[in-house]
Amino acid sequence: MSLSPEIIESLTPNILPPSTYSEAPKERDRPSLIRWMWSQFMLAGEFSNRVLEATSSLEEVWQAGIGLVPWRGIELDFQHHPNMQAAAHESGYVWGGIILTTKPSRPQLYEPEINYLSFEQGSFPIVVRYAQHEPQSLEIHDQYGLLGSAASWARTTKQNPVVQNCEGCITAEHILGSVIRNLDILFSGHKRSANALLFSPPCMDTAFLEANWPPQSLNAYAPQLPSSIASGDPVKFDGAVTSPVSGFVTHVSAHAKYSGSGFPMLVCHDGLGARGDSGALVDVNGLPTAMHLGKINLDLGGQESRGIFLHQICHVMDLELFG
Repeated sequence: MSLSPEIIESLTPNILPPSTYSEAPKERDRPSLIRWMWSQFMLAGEFSNRVLEATSSLEEVWQAGIGLVPWRGIELDFQHHPNMQAAAHESGYVWGGIILTTKPSRPQLYEPEINYLSFEQGSFPIVVRYAQHEPQSLEIHDQYGLLGSAASWARTTKQNPVVQNCEGCITAEHILGSVIRNLDILFSGHKRSANALLFSPPCMDTAFLEANWPPQSLNAYAPQLPSSIASGDPVKFDGAVTSPVSGFVTHVSAHAKYSGSGFPMLVCHDGLGARGDSGALVDVNGLPTAMHLGKINLDLGGQESRGIFLHQICHVMDLELFG
């Protein structure tokens, strides 16, 4: 499965969604703006509610997303979109919802009667697939030594309930293993040592590491919100092992309007990393957006990358980011 600018253009409808957006991004050209509008339309309304309702009625669900979703193994009617149909078959992606479960099964539609895609009717399929998550940490020097990447320099805010105004970096918690002190981490191309200080709720898989090697220049930044990006937007990250990784946004968490600690806010894309890349900073449209967590291994052999939105990390862990 792979996307390209040409395929993404073919997958993009030439009609606008029924909703209007007074704060639509002005820097996007028309095809990109239409992609953004449909992405936000699907996330904000009735379709998102249907996907979330479906997760409560299925067994062993671990992720749900909306946008461009892998659909191979499913029979779909593309109605009056022959160009889109050809691009969907070539890439393996189609607009809709996806629910990932750990229960082995063939790809199927949650609602078998909705086996078609129609932008005119606002009807999108919901695909249910068996898949596994592969965290991408790396063992380097002994059974306890793990290496990953740091996504960003960070500082705890005055509102942090554990420690205030402490500096360090953020990374994926799963790279720590049993090591919480003198952890080797890659930051800006250099291996550094840091100590684990704060941990996110388990679903977010994030750790704040206290460190004493701040970058020479510190400029605070606000990470992109889920409402700023669209399926098909370009993605890039530099991991400890793979550099650079590039791809395109496929789908984002069906909980994309949520910013609490109960559900992970995720962005997926078709650029693949390797073991050791966990914790890397993920840029979308050249702006810091997420932290790389690992790879999704789908049934029928498909793969995607998975990252958690920095916006949620900052909100839940009371952190400010610097780059």
